[in-house]
Amino acid sequence: MVLGSPVGAVVAATDPSATRAFLTSLGAVTDRSRGLVDVVPGEGSWSREALAGGPAALDFYARSVATMPHVTVSLGPLVMHQARVTGPDGLPVVLIDANHRRPSLLDTTDLPVSEAHSMVWVVPSVEETLAFLTAAGLSLVFDAPIASDEVCSLVGLPPGTPVRMAMVSDEALTPMRLELLEAPGVTPWDGVVRAGMVWPLFRSSAVDLPWLSVEEVAPGVHRCVAPGGLLAELRG
Repeated sequence: MVLGSPVGAVVAATDPSATRAFLTSLGAVTDRSRGLVDVVPGEGSWSREALAGGPAALDFYARSVATMPHVTVSLGPLVMHQARVTGPDGLPVVLIDANHRRPSLLDTTDLPVSEAHSMVWVVPSVEETLAFLTAAGLSLVFDAPIASDEVCSLVGLPPGTPVRMAMVSDEALTPMRLELLEAPGVTPWDGVVRAGMVWPLFRSSAVDLPWLSVEEVAPGVHRCVAPGGLLAELRG
């Protein structure tokens, strides 16, 4: 196995201390060895337009979002009350209060919000990106079409957009999980890293995979682009 579940997410911020304070204000746990959130300096401004590929949400489980504006998404027996909140630089965060949760920190603590449990990236072709990730060692957990205006509103897609969602993880469903969304007309991420963006972090040195591009941003730290325009950070 070359890639396991992402260990967390990297967030670019013009003011990292403000972004950390925002996440703390939500009650989010960001300093775990799994499901961590690393905030790094960044420039520019991230505002993903409809049908543009790229990061759509950094998800945390929450015990309740009843006091927040939220939508309800039902996928069979799974019912999720989800609140979208926007952080500094446009950082997209979704808090999820679900009647059934995948394993998280909420199972063993009384904290109000979990570690980062998943992140969502919009791609033009789930098939293309999924083939790369599963060949690299990740397991497919979920793959299905979804027709939901609520899901569209959460990830910044136009209402009525048909969506295909696929989730990949290790076999133990260890946080974080990576969710890929495909919608008609989506263009790949343009390759520019901007403040407000978030991308998955892997503990891996697998720069020899067939990435579209590999950039060493610090000793032992590489930012790689997978087929479909998915940005991933590797730290060996």
